[in-house]
Amino acid sequence: MNEEAKSLGVRAVTITQPIFAPTLRIYPNPANNNIVLINTETNDLSASTFVIFANDGRIYYTGAYNNSGIDVSNYPEGIYYLTTFGKRIESIKFIVQH
Repeated sequence: MNEEAKSLGVRAVTITQPIFAPTLRIYPNPANNNIVLINTETNDLSASTFVIFANDGRIYYTGAYNNSGIDVSNYPEGIYYLTTFGKRIESIKFIVQH
């Protein structure tokens, strides 16, 4: 720490771990038919709402998750983002490739 920071009473803080570890996983990635979501922390996605949108911002899916997965077979090939709104807001990128 430099002397100016010390004279101002500023202390350095080092973060050794992320604030929170991601808990959402998507399989398979890349996908061509269905994607399956896994919450590695609680294994429960019933209280969460999901939004899937493409790079251009177009929304492809909004709603709750059921255990059979989400059908992406009619999505154009490309990069998508799934955002979950539950205990925490989390976003994950996945690819659709036919």
